[in-house]
Amino acid sequence: MEKFKVIYQNETKICFKLNIDKEMFVFFEVFTSGKWTYLSGKKQWNLFSLKNGNFGISRVGIGETITLQEFMLINDGFHELMRQLKEDSSYRLKVMQLLNAESRKVWNKV
Repeated sequence: MEKFKVIYQNETKICFKLNIDKEMFVFFEVFTSGKWTYLSGKKQWNLFSLKNGNFGISRVGIGETITLQEFMLINDGFHELMRQLKEDSSYRLKVMQLLNAESRKVWNKV
């Protein structure tokens, strides 16, 4: 996996993307309100949820399927993105302030 990229940043949110491979990616959209959105996919955006420190599929893009192997790669990608954010000197403190109860569980685990 590559290093994460900041896709967009303004006063209300920061969007982070991590490419898993040439086709798949994971994406965190972090709002200053403490809301987090978890997205992934190949050609379509797929919405994921986070509960008890585990990522799960909420909605799959039209015409897209996710195999168990891809799901495991995506799950690892979400954890890797959080790990990279935790270790990054430019974003660690910014992200720490925006953690909610669920995202903090993953933060503490990685």
